[in-house]
Amino acid sequence: MPEYDGLSVRLNKELLTLEQIDEQAQKLDMNRSKFVILALQMLVNFDVDFWKKIESYSKGLNIPEWAVIQNMITDRFAKEEAQRTVFGKSNSKLDDFMFFNTPNGPVLLTGSEFARIKYDNYVKEFEAKLFQRASVKQKAGKQLTDREQKIVEKFESIVGFEDEYDEDKYVTA
Repeated sequence: MPEYDGLSVRLNKELLTLEQIDEQAQKLDMNRSKFVILALQMLVNFDVDFWKKIESYSKGLNIPEWAVIQNMITDRFAKEEAQRTVFGKSNSKLDDFMFFNTPNGPVLLTGSEFARIKYDNYVKEFEAKLFQRASVKQKAGKQLTDREQKIVEKFESIVGFEDEYDEDKYVTA
């Protein structure tokens, strides 16, 4: 039989009422206890750095933390739905849910380790986009910014890049 801890909470009715909790719990097909436990589990399991960023957005934008989280996740869902609409499927690999095998079984990657991997991946993605933009500007004879010039040099050194494309070769008179 499970062992239980007790928790007593007093609600400031200006911020939250039992009626609001019960109404939302019912909409989500839960009872009050399950609803409160789920809410507490969510906060207890948030990575500290994650929560600090949410708080920072909340304070900077002067909006509640729940709105920051909800809008960021809703943005992700909307992007996936738009990809399905345009491409017929979502190109998302859902690599946000990476599991690593450990001696104790599979572990979901979260927190700072997950953030580091995603950061590294996004840096590569954005560098590739910057390189594409810089290449177009360069071919058009436009001046590159210092940042664009550095990314061109970086990519050229990595791949031994040499543009062999001669557009005049494909022009017919």
